[in-house]
Amino acid sequence: SCLVLQEEQDEIFGLVNLDTFLLIFCKSKLFRLTFGNSPDTDGSIYPASYTRGAINQKCIVVRGSAAVTLDRLGVYAYSEG
Repeated sequence: SCLVLQEEQDEIFGLVNLDTFLLIFCKSKLFRLTFGNSPDTDGSIYPASYTRGAINQKCIVVRGSAAVTLDRLGVYAYSEG
């Protein structure tokens, strides 16, 4: 059994809390979940990258304000701004 991001029909490989949002890592895509008061009532999912993702949860490390990640293209760092 696995989690699937329904809008994209892509399996979720990792979830990481980074600053004020949740990063959702798929195999070759990355999304951000943001919300004001509650993710249930005002949460929104935005694309962060349609070309980068994660191999699995163990390949994601938070370092400062960045998520350093390994995907099929190699190592990269994602940070907001």
